[in-house]
Amino acid sequence: RKNLLNAVSLTSVGMGLMGVRGASLAGFVIEWVGAQGGYFVIAALYVWASFALGRLPPSRSDAKRRASVWADLREGVVYLRTVPIIMPLLGIAIVRILLGWSYRTLMPVYAKEVLAFDARGLGILSAAPSIGSLLGSLALASLGDFRGKGKILIIAGLVMGLALVGFSSTQYFVLALFLLVIVGASRNATIITNQTLIQASCRDSYRGRVMSMYMMTVGLLPLGTITAGAIADRWGVPLALTLQGALMAVIFGALWLFRSRVRDLA
Repeated sequence: RKNLLNAVSLTSVGMGLMGVRGASLAGFVIEWVGAQGGYFVIAALYVWASFALGRLPPSRSDAKRRASVWADLREGVVYLRTVPIIMPLLGIAIVRILLGWSYRTLMPVYAKEVLAFDARGLGILSAAPSIGSLLGSLALASLGDFRGKGKILIIAGLVMGLALVGFSSTQYFVLALFLLVIVGASRNATIITNQTLIQASCRDSYRGRVMSMYMMTVGLLPLGTITAGAIADRWGVPLALTLQGALMAVIFGALWLFRSRVRDLA
């Protein structure tokens, strides 16, 4: 358990490295073979990754299944009621998914209409949050099992919301890049501390089921992007990002003021 935060951080470091390289490379691929060709390249990489995963040895467990999948799921839901702190942590994950990810979907429109960028410029812009994610992951990995993870979780969510508001309001390329780095770093700080606190709050026998429910929150992403897209169509991308960032900042600010149980988590 004392290595949980370090392990989650190192996983995010790997994702950040690939995000930086992938986002930057994508812009050049689109310039070279077009957007359609870029998707074919991504599909080929998925095939290669699937082949690599297939080469891994199967995991072995001495534990025998004593119940059906549905029974396991039902037990997992019942278990959530016995550990009240997990539900607010899952709620934080939902807030982050609904309000803190849509900016990536709107990035192409923002890059074209606000900053007048081509595909190469969009690639550089998209790499900035990944650079921030990488820096944030490395910083948390270096801290080890520090106390005050709940405070970092809430502060990072608040900073991310404010950085999104700032990003939506600027037309200066360098400032936009800087704010996106802040967005990426704070986003990863919320993800890492959120995952760590959820796993640390679970009994070992229920961790897989609880983390499955945590990962299901990613399925709510279209709700945030559809809403942001509708607002952007009517009033523009900057206002859509401003509203989502401001709402995110307000929610995390309220958590700091009124949810001391989450704030004081170690």
